[in-house]
Amino acid sequence: MRALRRWAVRSALLGVGATATMDAGAELVRRTTGVPPLDYRLLARWIGHMRTGRFTHDNIADAEPIRGEAKLGLVVHYSIGVSFAGLLLAWRPRWTERPSLGPAMAIGLGTIIAPWFVMQPAFGKDGHYLFGDIVGVRYWLPTVERFLAKHNVPFERLDTPVFALLRAKLPNVPSDSCKSLFRAFLEAPAPRAYAVSEDGRCGFAGAQKDAPAIALRECRAVSSGECALYAVDSEVVWKEPDPGLRQASAKPAGQASSTGSR
Repeated sequence: MRALRRWAVRSALLGVGATATMDAGAELVRRTTGVPPLDYRLLARWIGHMRTGRFTHDNIADAEPIRGEAKLGLVVHYSIGVSFAGLLLAWRPRWTERPSLGPAMAIGLGTIIAPWFVMQPAFGKDGHYLFGDIVGVRYWLPTVERFLAKHNVPFERLDTPVFALLRAKLPNVPSDSCKSLFRAFLEAPAPRAYAVSEDGRCGFAGAQKDAPAIALRECRAVSSGECALYAVDSEVVWKEPDPGLRQASAKPAGQASSTGSR
């Protein structure tokens, strides 16, 4: 009984510590590159729908939200970390006393394989976000464009089509990361929103029913100035501020329901 209690305590400490370290790294990446981490509400939504017998989705973002999914998502996220730590200590009971790289790498590989081949495909809509959703496009599209240009293959760049949204000029976003985020916004499924700040920072959200609110929150998290929505879905909603007035908000309240915000 004592050994079981010791295993449980060590698993909890190790799992929570490892998961918190991973979250800290994800937050650092978000602040430095703008690449958002997984929204753990979607994880909770996936788990919540299992009780109705539904284990896969066409697009998890379109699934009916469940009550308390923000808190549940964090609980599930950290519980998974504790579970993997428990596996490590069940396999190597004295690993915390004599840590070694091999067992830790093996369990770490499991933490990659499980979401990659189980969770993300079950989320639907190309859950790996590699070929057209949210952030994956920023990695492969520039490479494809360079390849086509090098071999003189005609193609239409995303920044020069005839569509008004893509033809619009971004206001005060000099950084490459913000321009990359806008490219990701263009390829993200709706509901989607892109926000900019008066000091040149930005934020976006895609495949979220409350995308405008999330985009503003992401922008405010990295900006010391006011943030405003630049685009929602396929419409540019940003306007040059009137003289003497500061741009403080985004879309008129009467249009909020059409963006899927809540």
